[in-house]
Amino acid sequence: MKSILLLVTIIGSLTLSAQDVIPKNWNTISKADAVLEKLVKVTAPEVKGARDAEFVMVGNYAYIVAEVNDLKP
Repeated sequence: MKSILLLVTIIGSLTLSAQDVIPKNWNTISKADAVLEKLVKVTAPEVKGARDAEFVMVGNYAYIVAEVNDLKP
């Protein structure tokens, strides 16, 4: 029983809370805006709706597969 309590104490001391990881001056909105500004459109202009997409990174390339339609969003 003592070894279990010791293990729990050690694990508890090694875990980090979100406050330890995220800087105090972190601005969520500006970080999200920075990500959105770098997004690129990967579908043709006639695509009206995209339902799902996946991608895989192979070397320096990203291969994107999307389920799209040209009828409605």
